[in-house]
Amino acid sequence: MTGTLSDEDLARALTHMARDNPDLFASTLHHGTPTLLPDTKTTIRTHYVMSDASGNVRVSQLAEVLADQIVFFCMPRSDIKEMNELPENQRIPANNLLYRRAKQTFAKAQPLTGEGSELLLFALLENILRVPQIMTKMSLKTSENVHVHGADAVHAALVENGNLALYWGEAKMYDKIGAALTSCFDSLEPYLRMDWDVIRRDLFLITHFLDAADDAVKLRLLQFFDQSNAASVKVEARGACVIGFSLDDYPTLPHELARVESAINESLANWAKNVGAKLKARSLEHIEIEVFLVPVPSAQGFRNTILSTLDIPLPAEKAQKK
Repeated sequence: MTGTLSDEDLARALTHMARDNPDLFASTLHHGTPTLLPDTKTTIRTHYVMSDASGNVRVSQLAEVLADQIVFFCMPRSDIKEMNELPENQRIPANNLLYRRAKQTFAKAQPLTGEGSELLLFALLENILRVPQIMTKMSLKTSENVHVHGADAVHAALVENGNLALYWGEAKMYDKIGAALTSCFDSLEPYLRMDWDVIRRDLFLITHFLDAADDAVKLRLLQFFDQSNAASVKVEARGACVIGFSLDDYPTLPHELARVESAINESLANWAKNVGAKLKARSLEHIEIEVFLVPVPSAQGFRNTILSTLDIPLPAEKAQKK
């Protein structure tokens, strides 16, 4: 297998593949200052849901923003490219069809579904960090009654030393931040260690369903996943996590930022200690990980709002994760 793209061309192509709309969350998420956790390679990014001038937290508006991303999240780039190349009078019906197909991939009758937070992880990686998804796992689901297996997300970027930074993603939305972090790192750890027994199935899927919508880029990327190719030793495992959790006394941002900034910083310091403890317990300090902390007024409320926005009937109530 050969590929003709240079490292510089591949890096540029991957950056271009990301949707890259830095203003996507301009009216829905308040982005905190990224913080590098001491003695680790983990960056913590805090994102609060904004409120309107009357103090109403804009969870519904955030759900609308995310719902507009589901075609990008669920459907292969080749399908989107084919739709964009249609005559104008065929493009809108084709776009509507892709949207319906994307919506049909979401799990039904799953009260604790994490797919809304997986969608949020996708949007943050593509639009804030400019790291594109390279496999649309949602399109590979064979039933709307199950979630994707393996890692929640697979994104990639070419870094300056020529390594392919492979971002394994996990998204958790729990009532308690500690439980969300434990579940996340328990799931992510074998991927960060590139445990062959765990990652083999995902790598098989990547080699068969890698999503680039450009043959030259696809051919070059596949070299990194061909275990007989020297490029395969240049894959660098990284992590990306959305940690969503319920937060009482939710701040009204950005309107009251000056008043609550001290309390927010104190909360972030405590959350960072929690993250650091989870990393240290698993000896993951040396691996680059992006942790998106997303406190919400209610974890179950966030799930339900995503489902309602996508016109998916709310499932019967069951015991909630604590």
